[in-house]
Amino acid sequence: MTTPAYLAEGLTGTGDVGQQFELPNREPGRHAPEVTAESLARMQLRQMMQEALRESRVLFDHTHPVDEYISSPGVPTSNPTEITRTWDMPERIESILAVIPPGVQQALLQLGDRYITLFNALDSSSSIEATGVVASPGAGTVIATAVVPAGEYVANTMFNIGGTAGAADSNNVGLYVNGVLVQTLVIGSGSTANNQQQIPITLNIPAGGATVTLQAIAAGSVATYRAGFSLIPSSGALTQSLVVELNGLGIILGQSDARFLTLTPLPVTGPFHIELMGWADEIFGNA
Repeated sequence: MTTPAYLAEGLTGTGDVGQQFELPNREPGRHAPEVTAESLARMQLRQMMQEALRESRVLFDHTHPVDEYISSPGVPTSNPTEITRTWDMPERIESILAVIPPGVQQALLQLGDRYITLFNALDSSSSIEATGVVASPGAGTVIATAVVPAGEYVANTMFNIGGTAGAADSNNVGLYVNGVLVQTLVIGSGSTANNQQQIPITLNIPAGGATVTLQAIAAGSVATYRAGFSLIPSSGALTQSLVVELNGLGIILGQSDARFLTLTPLPVTGPFHIELMGWADEIFGNA
């Protein structure tokens, strides 16, 4: 029987088949297996899959595990809270575990340029805002004011001073609801008085609404006060701890990427926990 040309080429190593695959030796009286286009395609596909598997084993090097966390029986007193990285190399975060304490109305996790909402009861699109500027304020001078409907809100306040703050300006602005002081803004003296953003607090506005104001508590110096607030409606704070678990992620973080947790408002009660898990490898820097 005459050996087909393509099979003869394979046996002699001069054709494409012989260059890529070795055919089994023939025993006397036995025929060599027939090489078809279909069987060749299957062998090539198998080779590509094996190569892909080898590459994946290199890519997912599990010799540098990431387990970065903050765990405390207390609560953070300022925002944001930074999560310290483990390795001085790029990381792939695959899982996130968080325990959000009671009293929180928003929990926001920042990983690099990604913002992950772990819990949110706030409606920022319906916020109520007020700002004002007053020079040399007297005691009780109103800087910013708004009439607010009944409900629960998270209040964010901001203060800036024009000129040099004196001793009379230190902690001299308060947030009032219907004339009752509910928060004293922390204001330093000198240059430290500028751009003072305060810790958010929860406001419960009674039925019928109320007037919310920022005003000077006592007479200030000759400086100019600039202050404002925003009130964000809330559907209610957590009444018990909330466990959030995210799996199957693939977030690549460089050495300088941010890792921050922000809880609103502060302070809250109960323990909190945030944990990032995954793997670190220099190859992730090319991902």
